[in-house]
Formats: sequence, C-alpha cells, structure tokens
Amino acid sequence: MSVGGAIMYDNSSSLSLAGTGVTVLGQSAGLLVLTVAGLLFLVLACVLAFAERRSRRDPAA
Repeated sequence: MSVGGAIMYDNSSSLSLAGTGVTVLGQSAGLLVLTVAGLLFLVLACVLAFAERRSRRDPAA
C-alpha cells in the first residue's frame, strides 16, 4: 500500500510541477537509479556465472 501511495504521489507531484524542469530532473534521476541497479545486477550475474564455470572446470578451485 505504501509503495502504491508513493508512486501516486510522485505522479501527482510531477503533474503539478510540469514545465518547471523538476519533472525532467526527477525522471532522469529515476532512470539513472534503474540503470545503475541494472548494471550492478548484470555484473553480479556475470561474476557468479564465471565463478560457477570456473569451479565446474577445475574442481580444486
């Protein structure tokens, strides 16, 4: 419920501040957060996959 409320609040605030540049700043900040989170997820997945491949190829490692 709180997550939905936060999303609704963000939408209403961006609508009320339309044309001031605050919405563009907020959207770019949100995209930046999503991009960084996605990159971290991809890096973590690659590291785990590489470690698993290495341990499969060389059981002593």
